[in-house]
Amino acid sequence: MYHTTLLIGEMEMARFLTDYVDVDRFLPLCRQCSNYNKSWGCPPFDFSPMEFWMRFRRLRIFAVKMEVDPNIPGKVYSAKEKVHIYRQYLQLESDRLYRKLYRLEQETPGSMLLYPGNCHLCGSEACARSLGQPCRYPKKLRYSMEALGGDVSRIAEEILDCPLQWIDGEKLPEYLIQLGGLLYP
Repeated sequence: MYHTTLLIGEMEMARFLTDYVDVDRFLPLCRQCSNYNKSWGCPPFDFSPMEFWMRFRRLRIFAVKMEVDPNIPGKVYSAKEKVHIYRQYLQLESDRLYRKLYRLEQETPGSMLLYPGNCHLCGSEACARSLGQPCRYPKKLRYSMEALGGDVSRIAEEILDCPLQWIDGEKLPEYLIQLGGLLYP
């Protein structure tokens, strides 16, 4: 149904913070999301996202571009079919990219990965935060660029030269992207 391409970009943190991070703009958007205050990988945090970013010197961005079979874009899908597509493909690729980034993080002392998409560490169980409990996987817990105020639309377009495309109603776009990264000390 699709094939993947790995896209990579890199930049110094000072430029990234100046050009691609706007916590004040994106935090209100996070509040509208169903994961807000229900996932340990999402806001609100007990730390300042800007202070978090400033602990690092540079960022390497990794994105998986999932190009959909050319016969599929524009086809109308039911809500149930879209959920199936998400679970089968987007979440699968997000988890694969997470594992790749986690390996790179383990090989690079002082680095920290940025989760592609939402945290999926709890699998099919509800995140412990939504149950008022501590994270089940605190050593593996990481955050996404979006959750920390990163403008992933601009990042994808300007750094990776691959503008984001969105599922339009019931129709799939030509490609979808899961974007993560690795922060270096």
